Amino acid sequence: MDDPAPASIPPSAGTPRRWLILSAAVLPLVIYVVLAARLWSFSIDDAAISFRYARHLAAGQGLSWNPGGAPVEGYSNFLWVLIHAAFGRIGFGIEIAAKITGVVCGSVSLLLLSLLCRRLWSSVRYWWLPAVLVSLTSTWVAWSVSGLETPMMGIFLLVSAMALSDPSRNRALLLSLGLGGMILTRPEGLVFAAIILLIALARDRVQPWKNRVGALRYPLLVVLGVTGALTVLRLLYYGTLFPNTVTAKFSFALPGWSHAVQWVLFGVPFWVVWVLAGSELRRTAHWLLFVTSAALVVCQVLISTTVVPVMNFLHRYQVALLPLVVLPVPSALDRLDRLRPRLGILFAVFLVLWSLQDWHVVRERQAAEDYLRRGRHCIAEHLVTLPD
Repeated sequence: MDDPAPASIPPSAGTPRRWLILSAAVLPLVIYVVLAARLWSFSIDDAAISFRYARHLAAGQGLSWNPGGAPVEGYSNFLWVLIHAAFGRIGFGIEIAAKITGVVCGSVSLLLLSLLCRRLWSSVRYWWLPAVLVSLTSTWVAWSVSGLETPMMGIFLLVSAMALSDPSRNRALLLSLGLGGMILTRPEGLVFAAIILLIALARDRVQPWKNRVGALRYPLLVVLGVTGALTVLRLLYYGTLFPNTVTAKFSFALPGWSHAVQWVLFGVPFWVVWVLAGSELRRTAHWLLFVTSAALVVCQVLISTTVVPVMNFLHRYQVALLPLVVLPVPSALDRLDRLRPRLGILFAVFLVLWSLQDWHVVRERQAAEDYLRRGRHCIAEHLVTLPD
């Protein structure tokens, strides 16, 4: 039977639904902006490294920690440094620019996540919940105002995820943007890009390799081009293949195992969600997206075990992946509702409460940082008053 013509639907019938969809998409954004405002003074000392490099680059002194000294790639966020060097070049305060950029990136990430969930779960009433869970998570909000690149990395991950769920010709463009951005933003971006491309190439095993490579030729060229350009820059400017942050923190002794365990424990309810939604995820047309998301999460856990732990309670290296972790939530809750009425709602409430944990830890860290900052300002003001 053909669908009824649009003219047969009363004009007022679709309006409440459109407003409901719009409200559901805006809700996490409002929550996030309010919480980000509460944590606005939250900062991480690692951000000062990026600010110093950006400030020297803006002043024409190159990508250096000490102007005139031996070049060392002490940052791990190349694109983030370039962006804020541009802000510094036009006279904008780099520190405040980093916070504003972080909040903008966080807001864009939530909008992208809402769009992606609407595409994946349009017929499921919980489609809006993943973005709400992310907006309530203390670590995610804290990192977005910390002055570092975590929220921007999240955007490129979500753009890549949207590409994997997009059957149109925009897929190659989105995938090129997402993969190229990840490589420029974080050292592990190249590993993520390789995983995504390998899974995408393995998708249609009945197709000849030539056809599969041809369908992904633009993302492949972007990955090769960006990686090649960064490699040449490092060899010519720094004389090394890898950033100093990688060689200094990497170890075969698995020093970051506690860091990884904390992330795994935090994600326990969400791993349960993946199991509950597993059979339906395999049947969906977007199964490639979920396979890739799971692979990225496992990869990041393994990577973090080899890195010297840094601020464990914030899960710095994994929190950008949180939007991918919560993607199956609507499907799992819908399945619970089918098993027993209101069971999905109860589990949704539990997930909301679970996402609110660690807020006291973040607030304590913020208070400590504020105290130290006030102390430094007092000392600086006192030093200024001393005779030469």
